[in-house]
Amino acid sequence: MILSRDAGVRASQLRQLATAIGPSDLAAVETALPVAAALAPVLRLPALLQLFPALRRASLAERQNLARLVDDLMHADPRIDVFEFCLAELLNMFIRDEIEARTPHGSGTLEGAVQEIHVLFATLARVGATSEQAARQAYEAGMQLVLPMRRPEYAVYDDWPKRLDAALPTLEALQPFAKQALIEGLVRTISNDGVLNVEEAELLRTTCALLHCPLPPLLAPALGENS
Repeated sequence: MILSRDAGVRASQLRQLATAIGPSDLAAVETALPVAAALAPVLRLPALLQLFPALRRASLAERQNLARLVDDLMHADPRIDVFEFCLAELLNMFIRDEIEARTPHGSGTLEGAVQEIHVLFATLARVGATSEQAARQAYEAGMQLVLPMRRPEYAVYDDWPKRLDAALPTLEALQPFAKQALIEGLVRTISNDGVLNVEEAELLRTTCALLHCPLPPLLAPALGENS
């Protein structure tokens, strides 16, 4: 699923795979390409998450090598899309949770994570909107719920993958009630235009997983939660 649709980029990725996984595994990947291409975009992350338990049969070193390989494939071209970002974050979370015995929630407050919340909502609003005005409106709709008194203005970040990757650990350490408010705000941002697109679905699913929170009940069916 992570292989590019661009022929030149895909050829480079396949060369990377050939040196990393060997000829028999490479043949299996090539066999799976049509199956991956035929999968509805909104079902990509749910399908991958079903594969994660099988990774437990691999050693920790093998799982870490896989995460590094995914990262290499993501950077085969200069642009990281939402799906690639979400896949890498979920895979790293799976490996990290296997290594570290951690509590799922922390003691952080919304007021102590203003900048991290801003980055998350600005990113979500941008990927879900067809114009900057619509993105601003969606951002404000969600942020009014989460930070009603004082909040940063909407901003566009071209380096959003780096910023969001840095923000998510702080959000993971929030109190449970703070996480609940955060998720409710994300739902409000998404629903501001009445449309749930694939990128919004992927970011919401990934955020809920990283925060160890369930998907919102009203959105779970639309995101393939029961598929």
